[in-house]
Amino acid sequence: MIMNKKFFSILLMMLLGLFINLSVTSCNNDPDVPKDETEDKDHDDPAKIVLTLASGHFHGNNFHQDAPIEGLKYMNAVQTITYEMQAGKGMVPIPGSADRFVVMSGSADKAAAYGLWIKYYDKDGKEITGHFIENGQDKLHQHFFIPMNVMPLGNVGVAEVDDNNPVKLFGYTYMDTTPWNKTLDDEGTQLTGASNPIGFKGWFNFLKSRKTLTLNIRMMHARESKFRDGKASPYYRPSDAQKLEHWDIDLKVPVNIAHARSEEAQWNEPENVTYDALQPSDKKMIQAIAEAYGISTDEALKAFKIRIQHAGHHEHIEGGLEF
Repeated sequence: MIMNKKFFSILLMMLLGLFINLSVTSCNNDPDVPKDETEDKDHDDPAKIVLTLASGHFHGNNFHQDAPIEGLKYMNAVQTITYEMQAGKGMVPIPGSADRFVVMSGSADKAAAYGLWIKYYDKDGKEITGHFIENGQDKLHQHFFIPMNVMPLGNVGVAEVDDNNPVKLFGYTYMDTTPWNKTLDDEGTQLTGASNPIGFKGWFNFLKSRKTLTLNIRMMHARESKFRDGKASPYYRPSDAQKLEHWDIDLKVPVNIAHARSEEAQWNEPENVTYDALQPSDKKMIQAIAEAYGISTDEALKAFKIRIQHAGHHEHIEGGLEF
């Protein structure tokens, strides 16, 4: 009787062990469950975003940033907006940061190029821009630049029927490079923005003046690929299917387009001219600058004079921003 009890105990333990082994084997043989990119994206969400906009000009594909003017508060070459994540508010500009971009429009004879650089950081302040590009992430990510709420600027702008047509408002060119963190001046760097647009580097050409708008900067994280039939969507319009993808970033950036660069070229006022003594066309331009920055016309005229006086020195500087 004792032997039977021992025998049955041993047999029960053996059967239990066999059951556990079969269960583990069954689990290991289950098919792989596809990864949900919205839950496991292989990168952290940014805690800080730095947008740097710089006026400049081109020599071929090489963008040369205009030199900044020391002591110039408005209309300087480089503008920066730094966003940080705040609980209950999302991404908001930090204290002391600019709260808008102010630009000029260009034309066929007077170009007005503005380079935009986007950098992402984690909560510890470490740059993580590369996390959205390296290890195949470049095939999943693309920034879009979508104009919203386009309106005449203050009391100086005029509504036009094509204001809400993105390509009539501005052009954008993807200037992403491979490697992503090198410039075209570095040996071996290739310009790949046309074939693989991401949008961490690129340039704008604004086509209308005296406008105010919200630039919706969105970064898409596609589940499989941002390409459809080998092509990416244009900078201003994700496809209907892509609108259902995950979006890592959704920023609303105020942009004011003050005057046209061609207006500057026609400036022929004496150095000590006052606002009231300006020619009507020049007075309208200064008023547009004042409206764009939210300052007085006297402040706008002072800044404009400093800019014009240094215009001949607005050449590329060593260490300036490049693509």
